[in-house]
Amino acid sequence: GNDVRLRPDLPLLANARGRLEATHKGVQLQAVRAQLLGGETQIDGGTQPDGSLRVVLAGMATADALRRAPELGGVARLAQRLQGQANYRLQLQQPPAATAGVPATGATTGPEWQLASNLQGLAIELPAPLHKPADALMPLKVSSTPETRGIGTPQAPRAWTRVELGGLKAAVLTEPGPNGGLRQLRSAWSWDAPLPEPVPGGRAVLALPRLDLGAWQAEAGAGGRSDDLQALPQSVQIRTPELLAGGRRLSGVTLDLQRLATPGDEGWHARLVADQAAGTVDYREPRRPGTEARIKARLVRLQLPPAEADTVADSMAGLLDRAPASVPALDIEVDDFELRGRRLGKLAVEAVNRVAGEGGQARAEWQLTRLQLSNPDAKLNATGRWQAVAGSNRRRMALDFRLDVADGGALLQRLGFGRVVRGAKGAIQGTLDWDGSPLGLDLPSLGGRLGMAMEGGQFLKLDPGAARLLGVMSLQALPRRLLLDFRDVFQQGFAFDTATASVL
Repeated sequence: GNDVRLRPDLPLLANARGRLEATHKGVQLQAVRAQLLGGETQIDGGTQPDGSLRVVLAGMATADALRRAPELGGVARLAQRLQGQANYRLQLQQPPAATAGVPATGATTGPEWQLASNLQGLAIELPAPLHKPADALMPLKVSSTPETRGIGTPQAPRAWTRVELGGLKAAVLTEPGPNGGLRQLRSAWSWDAPLPEPVPGGRAVLALPRLDLGAWQAEAGAGGRSDDLQALPQSVQIRTPELLAGGRRLSGVTLDLQRLATPGDEGWHARLVADQAAGTVDYREPRRPGTEARIKARLVRLQLPPAEADTVADSMAGLLDRAPASVPALDIEVDDFELRGRRLGKLAVEAVNRVAGEGGQARAEWQLTRLQLSNPDAKLNATGRWQAVAGSNRRRMALDFRLDVADGGALLQRLGFGRVVRGAKGAIQGTLDWDGSPLGLDLPSLGGRLGMAMEGGQFLKLDPGAARLLGVMSLQALPRRLLLDFRDVFQQGFAFDTATASVL
């Protein structure tokens, strides 16, 4: 009927009762029962013929009791995402005492234990692939074995912990840390893939049916502690047919992530190959509080279909509603950029987030310090800003630009207007502003001014009568007529030598 705590770092055995036999040959436990981790457990075992001590615990644990067991460390924090209860079997084995306190060569130097459960009755409220309803089975096996040592090794005792949970496998080598916890020395993780060689910092190889990075990021932000996050693998390879990240869906994904831990330059390096994008992305964490993070991307290709372009714009708006320092600065170059099904060529973007205005009028704005878009038909250079409209929930994009056109007809085709002009070169420049996304021109709210100067083109779709008559009678076309050049009359369309416009 007593409450027993065998060690300060072990859970309490409440209302313990049963039979314990102790002789000069050892100790035996027979059907000892106690309340442990919210449920009834039975303890059996004792000293074995070889001098080792073997104990087996079989019982049931509840998520609520696990949450209230701080001595379990990370398990208690993980239990914040558990609901229900499940049966388990825990086997503990202590090797024979070493002769004169010195272990033999290759002998183990500490206890071993193995935990097994099918987790039926326990719900796991984590994103896929670790999400599990209470009635589903997800076999769990965890074991710990001491690392083999030589004679008289003076180092702190090390142990290998191995985990199998559904498709997850892990192997982690730890030793006691300076503050009483465990320090991770090497680790390896996998999901539905062969377990890689354990390395310092950790290595993970994951083959997943689907991965939502946003859901896992939110989970880490909601319940993760800095020491828990530091224990995550520093090198990760992911293969999945579907990945969701930043409002985008990528298919056919291979993603390699590498943690960068240079002091003052911490962050992540990613190499991505997917159906919609390919290249490298570097993320640098803020160097000091109050500064912004940085994203540098060098992509071979990038596709933004209509639905995803709108989703990205909505995500940007949500980010800008936060403190500007929490939004990364951008330095992006894309060799082949496709927006809403139109291949626009080579893209370069540099942008930062700043606070515009003063006092009560201060508001976050997205400053586009460099926008370059080039293809064989034209080259665009622009700067701009995307900011909230005072007194409303709207955001408005303002753009200063110059568009140098090498082939106006081909450019209009590239933009989806069809064959309406042949040839034409020149320039269009001005300022434009509109409500909504920087990625989509909203015609009803469009404002600004621009000037156009084009030359050497032909309109392909005009009223044949008036257009051809003007083409014959134009004095500007007289030199062409003297050379018997009537291509614009007899062929479809209306040719022009120059075309200028000023639009407000």
